Amino acid sequence: MSGILYPDESYAIMGACFNVYKAMGCDFLENVYQECLEIEYVMIK
Repeated sequence: MSGILYPDESYAIMGACFNVYKAMGCDFLENVYQECLEIEYVMIK
C-alpha cells in the first residue's frame, strides 16, 4: 500500500496552512499561527 492514507483530509489541512501563511505572512511567533489555524480548521468543517 502506498500513498497518503487520508488524501482529502491531508489536502484540507495543507490548504488551511497555506491560507494562514498567505494571510499572516512570516513575522509572527508560533502561538499566533496556532490560533489562526484553529480558526481556519473550524471554517473547514
